[in-house]
Amino acid sequence: IASEMTLDGFIRPQAILAINGAFQPFKGLAALLFPVAAHVLALNPVTIYAVAGGAKDRRRIERLMHSTGSIIPDDMLARYRDLFTAPGHVAGMLGMMANWNLAPLVKKMAGLPVPIYLLSGSKDAAVTPASAQALCRTVPKARFINLPHLGHIAHEEDPEAVAAVILSVLAPPTT
Repeated sequence: IASEMTLDGFIRPQAILAINGAFQPFKGLAALLFPVAAHVLALNPVTIYAVAGGAKDRRRIERLMHSTGSIIPDDMLARYRDLFTAPGHVAGMLGMMANWNLAPLVKKMAGLPVPIYLLSGSKDAAVTPASAQALCRTVPKARFINLPHLGHIAHEEDPEAVAAVILSVLAPPTT
C-alpha cells in the first residue's frame, strides 16, 4: 500500500493489507503444544530433512494444499513441492512456528492509525474468515473483505480476482 517516508527514517503506510492473515493466537491446548512441538522439531536437523524428504510424495503436498481450502493448478502444486522439499524452507517455517506469539501484535493493532484490510478467502480452512471477523471487532480500523470461493492461498488460486480487490482498495475515493 502507498506509503511515505517520515523524517525519522521510518516508512508510514497509508493502509495495511493482509491476505488471509493469521493474527489470532491458537486456542486451547494447541496454544501450548504447537509452539513447543515446532521448537523441538526446528532444533533437530534430522527432523527437518525427514519433513523435506516426506514432501517428495506428491500426495502429501496435495493433501496439505487441500487442507487449506485452496485448489491450485498442477504447476503451482509442483512449486509448493519444491518449497517443502527444501530443508532451508522447512527450517525457516518451523522456526517461524516455534516463535509464534501473536498476542502482543494483536494488542498493538487496536491502536493502528491507518486502516487494515483483511482479505479472507471464504473457503480458507487454515485461517478462517471468522478469525478475520473477530479481529475486526477488536481493531477499530480493521475492515473485512470476503474473497468468495477462494481458500488460504487465494492470491495463487485466482490472482486476477485478488488483484482486482487490492486495486479497488488502493483506488482513490471518487468525489
